[in-house]
Amino acid sequence: VSSLNVSRGPASGGTSIQITGTGIQDGATITIGGESATDIVFVSSTRIDCKTPAHSHGNGVVKVINPDTQESSEIVNFDFVDVPTISALDIYLGFIACGSSISNTGSNFVIDSSVDIDGTVATDIVIVNSTTITCKTPSKSEGGKNVVVVNPFDQDSQETIVFTYLENSAEIYTELATDEIEFNYDNDNPVDKALPADNIG
Repeated sequence: VSSLNVSRGPASGGTSIQITGTGIQDGATITIGGESATDIVFVSSTRIDCKTPAHSHGNGVVKVINPDTQESSEIVNFDFVDVPTISALDIYLGFIACGSSISNTGSNFVIDSSVDIDGTVATDIVIVNSTTITCKTPSKSEGGKNVVVVNPFDQDSQETIVFTYLENSAEIYTELATDEIEFNYDNDNPVDKALPADNIG
């Protein structure tokens, strides 16, 4: 096996791929990450097509096994992308007019994941690793807005994680007053003595 025409798809399977190589025999079978591919079509000794099986998130090695039991030994991977999850934000409050820097914690983030807040894509997105993605919030109207991490293939996180937009610092004080957090004010900008970066963006 030398190459794939498509090297990534959803973990649910069903991606149509063309496998290029040499010495492929009619009747060959295919496994990807140890799971059997489906809808196999022998095209020629240098090409065979199939659909990917369901597989857990991550890479799976593509193997072509000929009827005489000879199998490919090259390391050619197909990347299975699972639905992302989001479990927490490092901050949950921010102002409506300015971008708050937030860090999203979850799982199954990939290199081209994005962050959507109430229908608007966030800016300055950085994929730190598969469990952390940072961004700046877009401008939004006042109130709670759902935060969603989006992977390729229309895979959206399904958890309800809310970032609350507030108009001014007085509202933030009101939101956090029940936690008995002490603030100082300087030109109407709150300084949180107890949690300097844990609640406000």
